[in-house]
Amino acid sequence: MTRTIQVLPQELASQIAAGEVVERPASVVKELVENALDAGARRIEISIEGGGIALIEISDDGRGMSPEDAELSVERHATSKLRAFADLDSLSSYGFRGEALPSIAAVSRFSLKTRARAFDSGSALSFGSGKPTLSPVGAPIGTTISVAELFYNVPARRKFLRSTGTESSHVSDVVEGAALSRPDVAFTLKRDGRVVRSYPRASGRAERVAQILTGEALEALGGQRGPLDIQAFLSAPERARQGTAGLLLVLNGRPIKDRALAATTALAYGTLIERGRYPRGVVYLELAPHLVDVNVHPQKTEVRFADPRAVADALFNVVAQGLKNAFGEAPKTRERAPAAPVADAATKTSPSPPPATAAATPRRRSTWTHEKPVPAYVVRDVRSSDLPPESASETNESGWKRLRFLARFRGRFLACEGDDGLYLIDARATRRLVLGAELRRDYEARSLRSQALLFPITVELGAAEVSAVEQHQELASRLGLDLRTRGTQAASLHALPSRLERVAPESVVRAFAEVLVLRDVTVDRAGLVLDRWVDLASAPEREAPSESEARALIAAFAKLELPEAERARLVLSFTSFSALLRKADEP
Repeated sequence: MTRTIQVLPQELASQIAAGEVVERPASVVKELVENALDAGARRIEISIEGGGIALIEISDDGRGMSPEDAELSVERHATSKLRAFADLDSLSSYGFRGEALPSIAAVSRFSLKTRARAFDSGSALSFGSGKPTLSPVGAPIGTTISVAELFYNVPARRKFLRSTGTESSHVSDVVEGAALSRPDVAFTLKRDGRVVRSYPRASGRAERVAQILTGEALEALGGQRGPLDIQAFLSAPERARQGTAGLLLVLNGRPIKDRALAATTALAYGTLIERGRYPRGVVYLELAPHLVDVNVHPQKTEVRFADPRAVADALFNVVAQGLKNAFGEAPKTRERAPAAPVADAATKTSPSPPPATAAATPRRRSTWTHEKPVPAYVVRDVRSSDLPPESASETNESGWKRLRFLARFRGRFLACEGDDGLYLIDARATRRLVLGAELRRDYEARSLRSQALLFPITVELGAAEVSAVEQHQELASRLGLDLRTRGTQAASLHALPSRLERVAPESVVRAFAEVLVLRDVTVDRAGLVLDRWVDLASAPEREAPSESEARALIAAFAKLELPEAERARLVLSFTSFSALLRKADEP
């Protein structure tokens, strides 16, 4: 009988295995930077070309390697950091599997130069015909690794890489994460020959955070709960952003991704941050190695905790208490904590605060929230089914178009007269509905009008956001923005949609940039940007419409082609004229 199962050739097996470690250029940079840190480097220089697809070169001043170690370093499962399975419980190094270099070499044109302090000359290792060749070479103490033409021999993988700007942005994220984890090391990142990041050695975490999150006013807070030590640098709630991109987590000196812990951090702000938004900043966590498993993901970016609930509760308590100490008041706890989004089955941390904490939190208004007091009255949400029979037929079509504005009161409510009775309408919800419909209509017709600014406004952004703005200039133009990047940390706004002229320009830009950096490639970016802009224009702190604005709002509302049920949701109350007459005739 013919055999159908065969052992794969070594070269093919290596290329397949490389996919677990090498996902994109940023994966290569991460592995090589971590190797440099494990080698005791105090200075690391990273240079990329073509987003890291054409070339990645990383130099360090670490211990370097002997010729024998250099030759072994590209063998699979060869490592200096692990000797027995029990060592996994006390690992302090970044790498330990011995897979990085052979995996990278399998899918690129790989070369290495290294020299250990005990040697007068260095060693150069290169691959010819798939086999490593070692030769002596002059070299400084340390190691330089060159990775050219990534995935040149795996075209199926290469075609899934993004644009050079996107890949460069991912590399920048990796370098920032490494710099945050090791303030005592100097990092330099060059992109196509130009220095785009330079972080000299810092005296501690606070200085390094200030180097990377420039322009952010962050509050330092920290504490210890059991074996977990926490130090965090977090923004005020008004600086919160959509998504977790601006909140960085560092566990035992290792940057990690954990949406559950990010959600816990946001949850500690209580009602000061709306759901789905997260503060900017960095959270450092220190935990005994035996209480966390870093060996659950090939790239070691996700971890598993021995007691995930205890970690989440400790983080919540420390951050909530720190916010109270920093700002003088404890944020209100949300009445219902949402279930934490979990990265995968390996991290099942629940961010829900313990009941005792929620009960003990004072329900007082924070002095650092921009919400205005809510009037002490209750209005009934009226649906189309609540309208009296005598008015239903008229309001379906022509009734709405004959609404006449009468008065406005309490800043939010509009009284209108129809042919069938009196309507009380929610101005904020109406403004939101009208603006959203008009923006989408103009966008789809490619007729969004722009309002030029007398003087450009500079807005500070993250590196990933600046890169994304560069790549999405066509979308910005179609959305009515004239937005130009300024260096790697800012953009200048020269024009914005005329319908948003009363919204803070900085908020318009940040909402646009936040959507651009979302990782979900299936999202309708234009639609999401428009939704965010409508949110900003309809926010509670927006001033009440003037009488002329209220009249224009009702007129625009009347012209919209909307289902009856959607219109009826805006009606807070309705009183028919017949009901008024009956009431008036009562003795």
